[in-house]
Amino acid sequence: MGSGMPSANISELFDSYFEIVYAHSAALRDETYKIRYDVYCRELAFEDESAFPDKMERDETDSYSHHYLIKHRRSGMYAGTVRVVDPNLTSDAVLCPIEQYCSESITDEVLNPVKLANNTYCEVSRLAVPDTFRRRTGEKGKPFIYEGERISMTETEKKAFPYIAVGLYLAAAAHFINSPKLSHIFVMMEPRLSIHLRRTGIDFRQIGEVVEYHGERAPFHIDKERLLGGMNPMIRALYDCIETSICAQVSEHTPELWAP
Repeated sequence: MGSGMPSANISELFDSYFEIVYAHSAALRDETYKIRYDVYCRELAFEDESAFPDKMERDETDSYSHHYLIKHRRSGMYAGTVRVVDPNLTSDAVLCPIEQYCSESITDEVLNPVKLANNTYCEVSRLAVPDTFRRRTGEKGKPFIYEGERISMTETEKKAFPYIAVGLYLAAAAHFINSPKLSHIFVMMEPRLSIHLRRTGIDFRQIGEVVEYHGERAPFHIDKERLLGGMNPMIRALYDCIETSICAQVSEHTPELWAP
């Protein structure tokens, strides 16, 4: 992972500076849309800024998605977001983004949403980490402004930055693992990210070709056994920490969410 931290300390390092937030309210979901606007519209220009005059990037898929945030404890800033698209959240016939926009890229004849029962799979989607929290160690003297206050990150805090994206994937993983109706999870991601995740023991299987979709991405799949069984000890410790937090929040705010 390149942080230089002992594996036993990764979970502790992450938890010292960040917390996972289940976006159970409209206000929290708005925070996810703001991050997505900043990253997908303003920074990367994947989406048209003018289509979102309120500076919140959202689409029809959000109505049947679960959203998670990572919050920087010291500043109160949100450091990333991800959503889990779950057709079980609506009685309408709906599609995951991978089916809507990238179905032709899937070449696997078995691990394909069109071959699976609609209520057995979900998709990790719209992962976004603001530029502020992608700065690496060594980038000194670059404070940022938050609510009128100049905030500088310590070098120790920056060592946790590479785990923000991993933490978001683990939040989605915890949601997936605890959802009794779900057996499969799909994601469109850059192949280099899949290699990065594989080093942690999260071994997504590529099921199709690379296509242009918010950059060069390919379709990937993983099931619960492969997901949990492959994590290396340091990532499993981080996963357990994140899962505990998510389960407590879901139990408090939407206890019916993971009912059989």
